[in-house]
Amino acid sequence: MNIILSGFMGCGKTTIGKIIARKLDLAFIDTDKLIEEREGRKIREIFDTDGEGYFRDKEHEICAELSREDNKVIATGGGALTFNRNKEVLSKSGRIIFIDVDLDTIIKRIGNDSRRPLLNSETRTLFNKRNPIYKKNCDFTITVRGDVSAREIADNIIKYYIKGEKR
Repeated sequence: MNIILSGFMGCGKTTIGKIIARKLDLAFIDTDKLIEEREGRKIREIFDTDGEGYFRDKEHEICAELSREDNKVIATGGGALTFNRNKEVLSKSGRIIFIDVDLDTIIKRIGNDSRRPLLNSETRTLFNKRNPIYKKNCDFTITVRGDVSAREIADNIIKYYIKGEKR
């Protein structure tokens, strides 16, 4: 079974995913990094050159491929699990965990990161649109408020994964 991490850009999916993978001796996959490797270019360039639709199709291909694998921690891109087609394929292979971090914390973390194509003046609107979808499309939500370390969050996710605890 896979552990699939979802949430808004900057919520910590990659950092937390690497910790979980290390602790459970599982492979770690970041879908955005995998797309960049396969395309030979950064996500920003994919968006600028071929558009969001092209990127989302590549993202779905990766999600479908990973859904046929096992024993992985998968950090999805910020928009991946806002699409039902990705949720449907990934949920067959594991548990989807939504890392719910407030927008002010996310903005502090990522600031003006030019590598993130959808981070701009519309960030608050995008955040408010996506958060209810993340909640609907997950098996488990971990709410992060205040100063909580990535290690603590990872440990809570591991408890859920191993014991099936609801939080």
